[in-house]
Amino acid sequence: PEAIAEVRAQAWPDVRDADELHDLLLDLGILPTAVLGELLGADAATGHPLVTALLTDRRATVARWGENEALVASERVGHVEAALAPVSFAPAPPALAGARSVDAEEAVRSMVHGWMACLGPITAANLAALLGLAETTVEAALYRLEMDGIVLQGTFLPPRAANPESGPQPAVKPD
Repeated sequence: PEAIAEVRAQAWPDVRDADELHDLLLDLGILPTAVLGELLGADAATGHPLVTALLTDRRATVARWGENEALVASERVGHVEAALAPVSFAPAPPALAGARSVDAEEAVRSMVHGWMACLGPITAANLAALLGLAETTVEAALYRLEMDGIVLQGTFLPPRAANPESGPQPAVKPD
């Protein structure tokens, strides 16, 4: 458990400026506002100066689907539309020349891949809740990433009674 906690701490991004936050958004696809607040150490995450800078420069937008809300890089709007439809964006993202369309499966797999690089061991159920996706959708993406040799499935943390993280947990494949 201590080694996993250390790896998680090392993998978790340290965002120091708007450019680093934008780069993180490109990797993750979506950054839920609750996690954004934890990352930036702010209660009102979408009002944080780094977020405001990205929104003002139109390099990011806020996506809303169901009860969920997340910050999204403008370049990932197509991925988010494919993965989370129906979804709305505010402010309206700019039209980007040369943006290619992706299917829902590819878009979800890309998001899950980005998140696995930052999270370490996590259950599909917990990742699905974080991303506001169906658990079966996240499981399918994890299985594909496992087939590609990117994640591993197994038990990485000791089982604890009534702990939802005590089942098999995909983990980033060590280099």
